[in-house]
Amino acid sequence: PTGLLELDATLGGLHPRQLISIAGRPGDGKSALALKIIDAVAESGKRVNFQCIEMGVAETIKRHLAMKCRIDHFDLRLGAFSDEERTKIDEQLGPLANYQAWLNVSNPQTPEGIHSDYYKSKPHLVIVDYLQIVSPSVKERDRSREREVAQMANTMKQIAMKHDIPVVMLSQMNREYEKRAGGEPQKSDLRESGEIEQVSDVIIFVYRPDMKRDKRLIERYNLQESDLSNARIIKIAKQRNAAEDKIIVRFEPRYVRFDTLERRSTYEFRPSSMGN
Repeated sequence: PTGLLELDATLGGLHPRQLISIAGRPGDGKSALALKIIDAVAESGKRVNFQCIEMGVAETIKRHLAMKCRIDHFDLRLGAFSDEERTKIDEQLGPLANYQAWLNVSNPQTPEGIHSDYYKSKPHLVIVDYLQIVSPSVKERDRSREREVAQMANTMKQIAMKHDIPVVMLSQMNREYEKRAGGEPQKSDLRESGEIEQVSDVIIFVYRPDMKRDKRLIERYNLQESDLSNARIIKIAKQRNAAEDKIIVRFEPRYVRFDTLERRSTYEFRPSSMGN
């Protein structure tokens, strides 16, 4: 499961041997979405390996606690929380300690390092945050950055195939979509490599809704313009053997938290095998 019911209804969960690419601009919530997925998978009793190359362990745990406890992330970082909030944190630390989630904050990290790390925990899911800061194993003088990123994306797909697990790979987007008429991201906006589009089984974009551009979609959720600062569009731009779709989810930046918005579905998720 992803932890978002409507996204699960659209994807049918996370499937073995799939490479799922999640792309977004800085600040739009792609890392927070990764944490939501980790939480849902770990709560289901599955093992997760999180290659959080951009964040340290302490920052990752604080973000997770902010999400679970609904405590302002900035206050949590400063230690500025109430006794009631302290109680919430203490209540979450026990379950968190029982999660079968392994964090790797090695920087630089290489594709081979990520693959090697798999054998330490043999997880049901690997999440990489994010592709463009993974380092190539060998720097070649004449190799372009696009070719390096292509090789790394192919390695992520090979990990998914070899170990029969889903791999979620976060990626940056180019700025160009913001300048384009309509301003909606396309697969060609994946930064630095068209190979990401080729090897990914699923491509998801996370971005901010716009009342003019997304009017019909927004109306399906009965949202007002004042609601949009706490909302994100999740666009499934590629899904093998299934239709593309767009949904709106609640995103509260202060809590680093995604939640399902009511619309049309009372879908009950039944988990796939997600590997052995």
